[in-house]
Amino acid sequence: MRIALLTLVYLAATLASGQSLPGGSAARAESDSSAGRKIFKQCRNCHSVRQGKFGTFGPNLYQLVGRMASTAPEYTYSPSPAGAGFAWTAERLDHWLTDSQAFLQSAKMKYFLESADVRANLIAYLSAAGKR
Repeated sequence: MRIALLTLVYLAATLASGQSLPGGSAARAESDSSAGRKIFKQCRNCHSVRQGKFGTFGPNLYQLVGRMASTAPEYTYSPSPAGAGFAWTAERLDHWLTDSQAFLQSAKMKYFLESADVRANLIAYLSAAGKR
């Protein structure tokens, strides 16, 4: 009974914090922010993870994980993302990177990554980049 209660408390705390449960693609132990940095090179034409860097085609992604959607300064969002009303978590980023248009219709970004491992590495990099 005590183990079941502790498990329930753990699950509730994990979900309340916006983290994925162990085994979820965004929370894999093997996710690698160094590999994610290499993947992010594809994103640099439109995004930056440097604090205070603006003027890119897409929003600045510095401290993206935990930030409310559509709140990057100096960027104008399309209607669907602007009214999203949620904070970015690893799980939401995983859904977004799987198919951005299916996740938020009318989003300007039309992008997808088929590989769960590639998405997990990119999310690990974005999480780490916001902590520098």
